[in-house]
Amino acid sequence: MASPEVSGSEPPKIQPWIRNSFVIGVFVLLAGLIYMMARGPASEDFTQELIQQVLAILSEDKPLTIAQFQEVADTLEEALEVNPDSEETLTVVREVQSRIGEQLVDELQAGRLATVQAMLAIAQSTWPDVQRFSVGGEIDNKLQKELDIQRLMNEVSDIIGQAKDAIAFNEGGSHNQRLESIKAALEQLKLALALDPSNEEAVTMQSNLRAQLTDQIESAIQASEPEEAKELLEVAQGYFEKDGQMEGLRERTQRLEASIGRESQIGEILATAQQRVASDSLMVPHGDSAVDYFEQVLEIDPNNREAIGGIEKVADRYAQLASSAISQGNVSTAESYVNNISELRPEHVEIQNLRERIRERNDAIANSTPRTQQSAQPKPTVSAPSPAKPEIIPMDDEDRIWIHAQGTCNRAALQKYIDTYPSGRYADDAWRELSSCLDSN
Repeated sequence: MASPEVSGSEPPKIQPWIRNSFVIGVFVLLAGLIYMMARGPASEDFTQELIQQVLAILSEDKPLTIAQFQEVADTLEEALEVNPDSEETLTVVREVQSRIGEQLVDELQAGRLATVQAMLAIAQSTWPDVQRFSVGGEIDNKLQKELDIQRLMNEVSDIIGQAKDAIAFNEGGSHNQRLESIKAALEQLKLALALDPSNEEAVTMQSNLRAQLTDQIESAIQASEPEEAKELLEVAQGYFEKDGQMEGLRERTQRLEASIGRESQIGEILATAQQRVASDSLMVPHGDSAVDYFEQVLEIDPNNREAIGGIEKVADRYAQLASSAISQGNVSTAESYVNNISELRPEHVEIQNLRERIRERNDAIANSTPRTQQSAQPKPTVSAPSPAKPEIIPMDDEDRIWIHAQGTCNRAALQKYIDTYPSGRYADDAWRELSSCLDSN
């Protein structure tokens, strides 16, 4: 069996992918070399151009605006991307950082917090590793403090605005509406001053409301309205410290309240006294007569004109009763009535006249008595008047009906007396007055 023929050896074949990779690698290497050779002068020129843009902005002798600072930060960031090792670029960056730091401090002092916030955010984004601009750094802490103060002031301003609205809402309304408005405003101002004790607007408003309350209290006192004054004083006490003026108003209110209470008491007593006068309970029963009640009033108010006049009226009534009693020949009754007048009003103008009539009546009675009877009677012993209090003769129903009927030409009242007491003590007078009334009509 013949052996197979062996062919000659051939060199190994290079795979296509290896060959292609080698070609690409050589190309990239050559491109890199070409770029490195060309990069030096071109990148330096571009960096210089960017720096010149920044320096042009910085050359203006005034603070940077937010837009300018953003442009400067972006330009410097681009310059460092092109040439991270450029000492000139790094020097400009440090100069910009210093300038922005000083400007932020000035802006803080000027209260332009929105500008500081915007520029600090740009600085923190561009240079996160710079301590001065970092969150919690010096400038950021000052900014947060100022922002807190501004928020507080805004809150105080809002509260003061609410106080103003409360006052304006019910201006010209009723007393209760105005009072509620003042209370609401004072409550708001109390909150505002708790946040900012030195706020001038709140202090001024509070002072004005205090003056307004004081004026209203004074007006209530002048108008004799103690309840309204007390209500206003209660509001004032809740929001203001005690002082001489408020204490003075409080004392005056208390005196007014006591005075009104006394006047109310006097009014009730006088009403009862007038009822007793109308029912002819002049000096009896003791403790429940017109005079008793008038004297109670005079114990409270010695100068009370109505009580003084009431006693005068009682004395006048007794003068009428005494006159009628004399006309009827009831001398002893008339003398008792005159004694009552003397006790009430010793200077009464009718006393002398009534006593003269009583004397004349007694003389007439004495002259009409038979002489033998006179001689048989023992001569009366004249003695000094007794200092004892005269007996008070109470009026009966006949007296009361006659008092209301006499001197008025009231035919119905006169006829009532005649029908009730046809043989009464005043019957003759009643008939005469009734006839006179009929003749006049």
